[in-house]
Amino acid sequence: AVETLRDLQADVTKIGRGLRRPADGPEISDDDDDDDEQERFRLWDRHTLSSSEQVSVARGWLENSRRRLRLRATIRGIQSSALQSSCFRCGEGPGNLRCCLANDLNGIIKTFEAEYGGEEAQNLDLWKNFFRRSARFYTV
Repeated sequence: AVETLRDLQADVTKIGRGLRRPADGPEISDDDDDDDEQERFRLWDRHTLSSSEQVSVARGWLENSRRRLRLRATIRGIQSSALQSSCFRCGEGPGNLRCCLANDLNGIIKTFEAEYGGEEAQNLDLWKNFFRRSARFYTV
């Protein structure tokens, strides 16, 4: 085992930084990609936002967070009512079971907002119906 580690360390040391071995496939990138990313980051425009821009960005984030929290709170009962009497993995019965969402809630919200933008997106009954159609649950 120690000899294998020494051989591996010697191979890695021989490779050098940024060099590729002939056996490397296309999924293995070289270190040049990382250098390009660091250069782009260094050249990135970091102008300071004005205070009105900062307030506008903060208000947008806050409004978005509040809307998502309201949507999550609205569907909490739907998720808890989907709880099954046994675990879907092991089949064990009641105990500390919980109902989990099988698909991404943020993805469901984005799809809802894309489909029902504007004033319709504020309708919580419409959101509940959309969630019932879109969500998949499992019990563990």
